[in-house]
Order: sequence, then structure tokens, then C-alpha cells
Amino acid sequence: MDKKTKYILISIAIIVIISVEILTVPNFYILKCAINQGQNAKESCYQDIAVAKQDLSICDKIENPSIKGTCYYYIAVAKQDLSICDKIESQNAKGTCYQDIAAAKQDLSICEKIQVQLNKDLCYFDIAKQKKDLSICDKIQDLFKGACYQDIAVAKQDLSICDKIESQDSKDDCYLIFITDTEKKDLSICDKIQDQLDKDHCRAVYAVAKQDPSICDKLQYQDLKGNCYSQIAEKKKDPSICDIIQGQDTKNNCYFGVAMEKKDLSICDKIQNQDLKDYCYNQF
Repeated sequence: MDKKTKYILISIAIIVIISVEILTVPNFYILKCAINQGQNAKESCYQDIAVAKQDLSICDKIENPSIKGTCYYYIAVAKQDLSICDKIESQNAKGTCYQDIAAAKQDLSICEKIQVQLNKDLCYFDIAKQKKDLSICDKIQDLFKGACYQDIAVAKQDLSICDKIESQDSKDDCYLIFITDTEKKDLSICDKIQDQLDKDHCRAVYAVAKQDPSICDKLQYQDLKGNCYSQIAEKKKDPSICDIIQGQDTKNNCYFGVAMEKKDLSICDKIQNQDLKDYCYNQF
């Protein structure tokens, strides 16, 4: 077969493929999908056009269940139509589809129709956060219940909500997140935390917020203690606070940070690491 004949046959084959696509997919713009090599590339192309056109008939043409499910998902969420979610084969993906429509409508009854417990819990979680309603958190069976309480505690700036959490780990997290994310900085909140690392984190957050290095002294974890001093030193532009730090690397970084904040070249002299000291000098 000569090259000319081969070229003609290939051209005819392409025309046939494109003709089939024109007949089976009612959209002129879908033509570009026909020339994509590889089934997944072609079907991803169908998905993009289907979503852009909000045309379910194009999703129906897709054979790959994952791509088809994603195609249905985007159109379902855009139209807030649960019947389109029902076309999705994967129960997890179908649950996510229900979940997102439920959140958009703030409709708990949709959550109750979800088969996969994880999706159902996340559905309750989303609506509980939107409505700031603890009673919805109580519907959650998994670890998200504690996180649900945490988010509402912070949103309402109500520490007593953290007290209601059953799991001690989640309760500790709630106290830590509360002092980190709200304006209510009270050292007594840290005393409620049982885990020592979380307690130190909490005290460090309070110390930095109040710019009080004496509170850093109470931390048991040396890394946290050093970082606590370092952050306060930078905020106060006071290199003498860096002198308290035991770890040399953290102390060096502290001097560097204060030098940058204070724009004082002389502080670079205190750095013991030569590379960092040179870098510090080069900033001026």
C-alpha cells in the first residue's frame, strides 16, 4: 500500500468516526472529543462538555463509571437534583452528591437518605455548622461529632460547648482550637487540657498572644518552649529573649528573626551558625 492510499484510508476512517459522533451526540462542539486518542481522554472531553452544557444525554454516552459518575455529580449539584445523583453507581460518590445538595438546601431529610455512614455524618456535619445547631451534631456517629462541637463552639465563642464533648482527645482539641481561633485568651482554658503536648501548645498560644515569656517557662516540651520564646522575641523585637533559649538552632533562628524585624545588623553577630550569620548579614 502506497503512502497516498494509506493517507486516504486514514482520512476516511476519521470522517467515519466523526460522523458517528455527530449522529450519536447532539452537540456540534462534541466533535473535538472524537479526535481525542484514548477512551478516557475522549470521555473526559464528553464530561467537560456535558457539564458546560448541563446536558445529561452526553454523560449517558460515557462508559467509564468513574467519569460518568463525576459527570452526573456536577450536573446534579448545579441543578440541585437528587434524581441525577441516583444515576451514579458508586455509593460513596452518590453519597457525596446527596451530601452537597443537602448542604446547599440545608435539608436534613436528604442526609437521612444517604446509605454510606461516612457521607451521612459529613452531611450532618455540614448542615450543623451552617445552622450552628448542636442537636444536629448529635446525629453523627463517627469521630466527626467532636469536630462538629468544636466548630460550633468557636463560631459561637462558647467554651461550655467543648465541655460537652465525650471523647477526651476531641475535648482537648476543642479547648486548643478555641483559644487559638477566638479572641477569648484565658490561661485557665489550657488547664482543662489533659494531654501535655496540647496543654503546652495552648499555653504557647496564650503566651505569644499576651507577649509574656514567663509563660513559656512553664512549657515542658523544649521545642515548643524555644519557639514560644522566639515568637515573642520577634514580636517585641527583643534579642535578650532569645538568650533564654536552650537549643542553639532555635536560638540562632530567633536572633535572625529579631534582626529582620528590628532591621539591626548587629544582632546577626549573635548567630553561631556561620551560614545563617552570613545570610543574615547579606539581608542588609
